[in-house]
Amino acid sequence: MSGRRHKVLLLNPPARGNVGRDGYTSGPAKGPFLFQPMDLQIQSGFLAAANFRLEFLDAVYEGLSPEQCLGRIREIAPGSVLGLVGGAFEKQDAAFYKALKALNPDLRIFLSGDIARFEPERTLATFEDAEGVLLDFGSPGLAEHLHRRRHPALLRRNDPDREPYQPPKGEAYDYPLPWVGFMRKYGYQLPFFEDPVYYGISASFGCPYRCRYCNTHLAGFRRRSVDAFLQELRYAKALGFASLYIRDATFFSDREWTGRLFERWAGEGHRFEWLALTRPDLVDDDLAERAAGLGCRMLVMGAESDDEQALRAVDRGMNLASLRRGFEAARRHGIRTAAQFIVGLRTPEPQKDAAARVRSAKESITAFLDGLDPDDVSLAVFDRRPGVSVTGEVLVAMDEQRRQWEALSRRLERRFYLRPRRLLREVRRWRSWPQVRLVLKTAFHVMVRPHGAGRWG
Repeated sequence: MSGRRHKVLLLNPPARGNVGRDGYTSGPAKGPFLFQPMDLQIQSGFLAAANFRLEFLDAVYEGLSPEQCLGRIREIAPGSVLGLVGGAFEKQDAAFYKALKALNPDLRIFLSGDIARFEPERTLATFEDAEGVLLDFGSPGLAEHLHRRRHPALLRRNDPDREPYQPPKGEAYDYPLPWVGFMRKYGYQLPFFEDPVYYGISASFGCPYRCRYCNTHLAGFRRRSVDAFLQELRYAKALGFASLYIRDATFFSDREWTGRLFERWAGEGHRFEWLALTRPDLVDDDLAERAAGLGCRMLVMGAESDDEQALRAVDRGMNLASLRRGFEAARRHGIRTAAQFIVGLRTPEPQKDAAARVRSAKESITAFLDGLDPDDVSLAVFDRRPGVSVTGEVLVAMDEQRRQWEALSRRLERRFYLRPRRLLREVRRWRSWPQVRLVLKTAFHVMVRPHGAGRWG
């Protein structure tokens, strides 16, 4: 197949409301803002380098109905589609791709997402019109397949030589720069920057930690070279971006690598505002000072629970003292913090009824968050991520009481964001009208959102 003649559509299909499907997770989006689908962004680089013509359509960002999205795809007339799927939206996603295939029976459909990665056989059975599933969005698997070359990261339907895919570990994770048309198509925004329109960038793939409630580590772990990361920083700067969202599951996980990156970053003089996800036990004064000097505006850190025994039970590998020290270090150096928290991640109390457990949790979490004093929170509930085994009394108890924890997460979130001290702190940080507008949209979302809080992607 000639890549120059074949057109590939990168697709985030329609959904009800703001949702996320990328990075091997799926669920409601955090706040009214959406994230660049990193699966598709990274794949755009591989496909562009292989000389395929590309189009990108984010139906969630554009708020398209299934019918409107099908109409747009008819106009684009692709030969192949790489589309996202999510376990949280499996039925509606399956119905959409079935309608898409009916629209164009010759269309080749490939899927990426949490269920495609961790439950590929079932995904192929459910999505009957998919030709294959991409098991590793950090690989050239699809580009190789479209060029009629086999690649272990692309699982084909009815493949007689199937072998379980083993995600690479410890290898270099470098990829071609994303297709410029992808990066300029939509203005994804976050309210933490003076210029809210940001560039999403990745320094690693997967996660080196093995928390039992999360599936990210099941994808293996690879780190990019410092040279490749800096090359993409220069690319983002050339495209006119002033803000970055570093999309690693756990930035700073290798202190030596981070030190080399920061030294080179400072030497090249790049000035971005940026935020990253990390663990609070990785953050100390030296790291926070260097990050702040390079423009770090926020660290989103997984606090997860105020119950140290529950943290041990799910292999979090972190105690409450180190957790608090990380938040304090960031705050001392002027970096805003957002605490990720799983409401219900606590030691079961069988002697109490469900209502009493919720009351006890509410009092404990409220006191914990007041003491931690983050600038923002992401209050979520445990969900059955594809690939995760729900075993052990902590995970089982969370799963069984999910509805009560969802209701509590909404109450806790509203209380947090409506505290006068927090509101005054937020107003003092406003720097531009676009930032203010997005903050106000976020506040409205918190007040009226009917469902449980989502997680950072």
